[in-house]
Amino acid sequence: MAAAERATEKRNGREEKMEENILATVGDREITRDMMLNIMRSMPQEERDFVAGEAGRKLLLDEMIAAELLYLDAAAHHWEEEKDFMKLLAEAKKGLMQRYAVGKLFDTIQISDDEIKAYYDAHSAEFKQEEKMSAKHILVDSLEAAEKISAEIKAGKAFEDAAREYSSCPSKSRGGDLGTFSRGKMVKEFEDAAFALTQGMVSAPVKTQFGYHLIKAGEMTPAEAADLEAVKDQIRKRLFQAKQKEVYAKRLEELKESYPVQINLAALK
Repeated sequence: MAAAERATEKRNGREEKMEENILATVGDREITRDMMLNIMRSMPQEERDFVAGEAGRKLLLDEMIAAELLYLDAAAHHWEEEKDFMKLLAEAKKGLMQRYAVGKLFDTIQISDDEIKAYYDAHSAEFKQEEKMSAKHILVDSLEAAEKISAEIKAGKAFEDAAREYSSCPSKSRGGDLGTFSRGKMVKEFEDAAFALTQGMVSAPVKTQFGYHLIKAGEMTPAEAADLEAVKDQIRKRLFQAKQKEVYAKRLEELKESYPVQINLAALK
């Protein structure tokens, strides 16, 4: 009786596992959620975005099932014993060994905090945070309308209320709020006028290709050097890539001492 109960518990456990991790079975082979996730991680971003949805995952599962079916059929025919397969296997093994060797070489690379600090000090100009500001605006189609609204604001009307009432920009629902932006994000006429303001100031009418703007400056953030901690990972990546090239080239030169290389340039013509 106890054995039967244990068997039932085992079956129940398998059913629970099937629900949680096993996506499908093909013969006696299981296709798991982890297997699918590993495939998704190796995909280009565009394909990964596609399979992120349920329909995409279903298509991927169909492909994984098809692959298992083909594998089982090949194994049943003992195709792994054929000469052509053995040749493909040897080529694949060679490629894997080459990539593994490169990986082992790069595993020796270490980047110290001192190296990161030295690079930061030598290249501080590369890590400046851009000048930024927040602003609100009112967009109308004529200079006369812009001047009329400007007069109302000077007389005491809240800029945000004027934006909701008069602006033709979708930002009117937010009181004209455009959020925060840096230089190069707005058309030049707007940008030049906006960054010439100080916080709280409202501009005179500014003409752009979109119409006439009244701009109210918000918080201004001057350009400044980024904190080391904020760019530490970025610097580490740069240094790692540079060292990859160095250790790779150095190792090839060492290997050429052990395995002489002769090149027939005439055969390339």
